[in-house]
Amino acid sequence: MKEVYPLPIPSQIDAGEQQRFSRRAFVGGGAGLVLAGGGVLGGLGAREYLFQPEDYHAVDAYLQARGFPKTSIGRERFNELVPNYYNTLLSTGEHNLDINIVNEPDVLAEVSFNLPKDELVYVTIKTNPQGNLQVVEAQHNGQESEIGILETGINSQGKFSLGEISGEQYLRLMRTSAGKDVKIDSITVHALQGDPLFKTIMRCSPTMGMRLDNYQRFLRALTDEEQAEALTNDMLLALPVEIRENDKEQLALIYWGLYSAEDGGWGKDPEKMYHRTKGHRLFDSDIAQIVITDLRSNIFETAHQEDNQSGKHQMKVDFTSPEAVAPFDLVLHSVPNHGMVGVDLEVVPNDPALIALGFESYIGQPISKVMRPTPIIDLLMPEGAVADMYWGARVNALKENIREANRALALTRQMRNVAGERQMEVRLEFLNEKLQEEYRLAA
Repeated sequence: MKEVYPLPIPSQIDAGEQQRFSRRAFVGGGAGLVLAGGGVLGGLGAREYLFQPEDYHAVDAYLQARGFPKTSIGRERFNELVPNYYNTLLSTGEHNLDINIVNEPDVLAEVSFNLPKDELVYVTIKTNPQGNLQVVEAQHNGQESEIGILETGINSQGKFSLGEISGEQYLRLMRTSAGKDVKIDSITVHALQGDPLFKTIMRCSPTMGMRLDNYQRFLRALTDEEQAEALTNDMLLALPVEIRENDKEQLALIYWGLYSAEDGGWGKDPEKMYHRTKGHRLFDSDIAQIVITDLRSNIFETAHQEDNQSGKHQMKVDFTSPEAVAPFDLVLHSVPNHGMVGVDLEVVPNDPALIALGFESYIGQPISKVMRPTPIIDLLMPEGAVADMYWGARVNALKENIREANRALALTRQMRNVAGERQMEVRLEFLNEKLQEEYRLAA
């Protein structure tokens, strides 16, 4: 009989001890996985309050055409669909786990282990809080996974997925120009097991590359500061998963990418956006992927949200099958203009603009910097932790917007554009005021 822990925290559990979480324990915190939409704020209200993509109408029309309501399933229904889930901490004995934390200028840590069979694996990095967004890089199987660690009042750890793997594994955690102050306190490696729906949520989690414009900025950066800005702009902070159910016994798994970017970008007025959406549209929240399954987790369709090249987003269907396919046999689509990658890494496209910038040598090269998030189900997350996550996103977005406004202000002064200079000064005053308000909220 396995002992049930009400609030298992990775740093407080000895590696190698297998934990089986009861339904009650998992709702109380569990492995730190969380469900979006129908949770803390409930159904439609949560989606409108927290998840506001730039063009929700396209997403809404897509889901309505397939019979899905605007509300998410509730906690009780989730527990009916997923009564069992496990979080096994890999051990030094059974899995030959070896963790070497050095916190050196380049290498932060090295991790190796061995899995006798295919397992869904994720890694948690707990850091020494600094109050900023720190980016750590995990090098594994030829991919460079950029891990955003949003250090807030509650959270100071990053989780990333290694996918379903087996055999001998080695990964190296590297310091980046956007993580100079990182100090790793502990590392835990977890294997996930559970009911088919739980596995589907984990296995269908998309792997996303850096968005192409930021990747190009990173490549041509001449200073550490420029590299850090490229890494933290549009950094994926979290991947909340919303679940909806229609009357055809189908489920829509909606993966919301929560990005660090400020809303709007050039030419947009952040003050209007802030007041129109009650302060919750400062960060980007886009549909990374929608997976439609039946109750047995057979996959009927996948789709994603992408730019229609006219400044708006649209839903694009990647795969559809009236008969459905067996779980997890699907190769996920690659989305160049949103930076997503599938099994094969996305490559830098043959774009005349790149040639004009002198980037001929990069054309055809894979975008090796990716983000492999572990999906979070915030219905199962303590209310304070959900609020803390979105507080961190807002603070980060305000900081990014302040950096952009400062650059714009310097440019307008060089051009002796008095009207533009005054506009940027007003924008900076507003943004700094809101940032101080956020800090007062957390005090």
